Amino acid sequence: QSAYSLLQSTVRINELVAEAKKQQMKAIALTDRNVMYGTIPFYKACKASGIKPIIGLFADVLHGEEAYPLLLLAKNRAGYTNLMKISSSIQTKSKEGIPLRWLKGYSEGLIGISPGEEGFIEHLLIKGEHELAGETVRQFQAMFGKDSFYVSVQGDGMDRPGLADLAEAAGAPIVATNPVRYLDEDDRLAYEVLKAIDAGSRLEDNAGAEGGTSYCFAGKAEMASAFSRLPEAIDNTSRIAEQ
Repeated sequence: QSAYSLLQSTVRINELVAEAKKQQMKAIALTDRNVMYGTIPFYKACKASGIKPIIGLFADVLHGEEAYPLLLLAKNRAGYTNLMKISSSIQTKSKEGIPLRWLKGYSEGLIGISPGEEGFIEHLLIKGEHELAGETVRQFQAMFGKDSFYVSVQGDGMDRPGLADLAEAAGAPIVATNPVRYLDEDDRLAYEVLKAIDAGSRLEDNAGAEGGTSYCFAGKAEMASAFSRLPEAIDNTSRIAEQ
């Protein structure tokens, strides 16, 4: 996410793309929360640096009365158009999140990815509701296509027991993801200040709210090392980038 995700990130787009170029990355995705204001500057910055821009959205999706985010990436022009419609719907018609039935109508040309710790599937696993989690995976597979819905793994892929097994049972591919909300650890304090403002609390009261989770930029070598036990999760990042 970039600074266009209000109070969610300190990342400036030009700095993000510069870091990706420094790390010799061939593609990078921008997935701001519910908004797409950064799409054009991101696209232009990537093209100028010889990096493939992947346009996406970190969209809040309503499951009943509760909203949980879902990562969405555009595969083509139809997908980009649907991202714009989803963002517009959340901004103007359903501010809590887009209803599942609307999302189904806007699913053409999109890749869906479970977002990690904030996601509905992960929430169900934490509660021990494995059967419902599996049903949710299959629901998203039916919505986006079986080859266009991925279960994301983060950290080293081992921090959420049952997630990889759930994906395997449903026939859903896993993919390594690295949520970026600040570029390096020196920016962590600034990020924590933003989160305190967002929560309406004092910085010291908000300290440690996200545990030891790091949201800094990870390079290719770092990601490959972290997911050495799940090489298919790394391979699938390239598969997505090539679509």
